[in-house]
Amino acid sequence: MEYLHYKNQSFEFLSPGNVLYGQKGIPNFPVKLAYELFNRALHYLDPKKNLSLYDPCCGGAYLLTTIALLQQGLLATMYASDINADVLSTAAKNLSLLTPQGLQKREREIQTLYQAYSKESHIKALSFFDQFYTLVDQNTETIQCDVFQQDILNPHNMQKAFKADLVITDVPYGNLVSWSGKNGIDVLLDNVSKQIHSNSVVCIVSDRHQKRTNQRYRRLEKFKVGKRIVELLRLT
Repeated sequence: MEYLHYKNQSFEFLSPGNVLYGQKGIPNFPVKLAYELFNRALHYLDPKKNLSLYDPCCGGAYLLTTIALLQQGLLATMYASDINADVLSTAAKNLSLLTPQGLQKREREIQTLYQAYSKESHIKALSFFDQFYTLVDQNTETIQCDVFQQDILNPHNMQKAFKADLVITDVPYGNLVSWSGKNGIDVLLDNVSKQIHSNSVVCIVSDRHQKRTNQRYRRLEKFKVGKRIVELLRLT
């Protein structure tokens, strides 16, 4: 797959466990790919500002947080949900880094860790904060973030009434997480249809063993990145 939007820049400062919060067992999404997917989806959206973005399998909200940091001025609202309540506190902490107050709190945490343990990793993390503050300061409006527990495979357990312009999600696969139910992607697409507009874009990232057969959506793009299969979809 050819990257169309990636600029030759380092995303090292966004590595989990430095400034961004990490949690054992939560897979992280490549920042370069997240940047590419958002911009490819943006091509199909009109208007292209004040957008609402939803990830129904958010994990620690690493994907959402990195997208928001790199796409200043385009997002107004983000929704983050997951079936696993244990990961939502990490998601909320990562999304808090989109505000000066959240960054200041995180900086104090790492300074305290450095004073206690004097690790080089803490010095490295502290050196990244200027890049975070610059990105957050470029956002003229605070992005409203809503983090909540929801099983997107259960149509009777839809917790929130909202409409998203864009859905980007990395569905569970591999050894780190489990994906319950047959045809999980098809069920997810059925249920997420209640939370999008007719012209919204849905970006599903999966592996080759997971097949979409849901015909309620038409394909805008499909491509492979390593072991990942990516589809950009819109309701028919």
